[in-house]
Amino acid sequence: MARINPHLTFGCKVALDVTDAHVSKLEDVQNEFLRRLLGLHRRSVLTVLLSETGVIPLRYRRLSLTIGYLDHLMTLAPTHLAGVAYRDSVRLAQNGRPCWLSDLCYALFHLPVPVLLSMDSLTPDGITDLK
Repeated sequence: MARINPHLTFGCKVALDVTDAHVSKLEDVQNEFLRRLLGLHRRSVLTVLLSETGVIPLRYRRLSLTIGYLDHLMTLAPTHLAGVAYRDSVRLAQNGRPCWLSDLCYALFHLPVPVLLSMDSLTPDGITDLK
């Protein structure tokens, strides 16, 4: 898994999964790899596949990495370019405009078990609870 995981998670911190078709292709690759690794049929049950390997489903893993990046962005200095971009994204999200943060809220809400991320919870404690 160590050889394929970087390819499946590359760029997930900045390019969020807002289209199911895109992330489902990556999930298909992950599932096919795990099935071959375990020698299972291509129609084997996914629940067993993931529980036997202990692998976190890709959609959740990618969002977990993004939330870790959000936690990092919140601590950056006001003059740091990524920090400026984050604060700009917060302002855009508060005004209902499309941005990185609103994409993150959308991706979290469209998980199989929806997760709500509000602007009020954008604190270090709120992000720790989200992790």
